[in-house]
Amino acid sequence: MTDLAQNSSSRIRMMARLGAWISLIGGLLLPWMIMLAVETLVRDVPFPRAWRSFTLHLFAPGYNFFLVGVLTALPFVILAVIIIVHLGT
Repeated sequence: MTDLAQNSSSRIRMMARLGAWISLIGGLLLPWMIMLAVETLVRDVPFPRAWRSFTLHLFAPGYNFFLVGVLTALPFVILAVIIIVHLGT
């Protein structure tokens, strides 16, 4: 394998890993960031109060903020696995 091909291959693997991590972290945080943004921008609640309300309701019965975040992250987890399997080799 030439030096150029090896360098290109390692670059693709690094980009695949980076894409997978961005997909996983972004997919997990996206619904919670949207909840906080709606609370502060649309409902005009100050950010510290919105953050406090969010953290109180994260695991509270009847709110399921954590479950919503995990279920919303599922397509991003699948995307990350596909990225690793197809581009990470």
